Amino acid sequence: MLMRIFVLFVVCFIFCILPGCEKKSPGTTAFEEPDTSYNGGAVVRKPNIYIYPDKKIELHVALNFSNGGSIINSEPEYRDGWNIHVDKNGLINGKYKYLFYECRVPDLFQYQFGWFIPKDSLTHFFKKNLEKSGFVKNEIQDFLDYWIPRLISYPYYFIYPQFSLYLNTIVELNFSKQPDNVLRLFYVIKGTDKREASIQAPIIPRFYRKGFVAVEWGVVWK
Repeated sequence: MLMRIFVLFVVCFIFCILPGCEKKSPGTTAFEEPDTSYNGGAVVRKPNIYIYPDKKIELHVALNFSNGGSIINSEPEYRDGWNIHVDKNGLINGKYKYLFYECRVPDLFQYQFGWFIPKDSLTHFFKKNLEKSGFVKNEIQDFLDYWIPRLISYPYYFIYPQFSLYLNTIVELNFSKQPDNVLRLFYVIKGTDKREASIQAPIIPRFYRKGFVAVEWGVVWK
């Protein structure tokens, strides 16, 4: 009897206690919590850059951190920029739907304008907000698929938009051939337990989706 109890204890120890044996939810990644400050700055998670030329094109795409910053992850590998070929349908190097990177930057984002959204309304909010900003179905769905499952820790969220003109002072996006129209939007997202909050809603810039187009979304999760 004692031997049976001992064996059960060992089995439970191996599968339930040893580090690294806990189960993870499907779709989780290496980061599961908001980012703490980076020398007074922030980590920008998962910016996706979608590129739609009016014909197949060879292109060099580079990022410039005029106020300091660095890339911490990318796909394809960034090196001194991305040297890519892009099909008219947006396919990059025959395999990627978008350029992906993550970076550390000084926290120069704006916190004056934004929205206060309950957790249960996030899907509806982002779908409509991204659509109004100029993103299309596949780009919006990529955002929802990735971020909605992760924004679950708080009942309410402050959402501060960072539009193209503002973003260019933090992370500048350069092309060897300039697109006709570029749309960039990062959200700084901060969870809260507050039931009510007053914040001034911003005016969403108008975007014309014509010609050679590049669009980008990303998130700073605080």
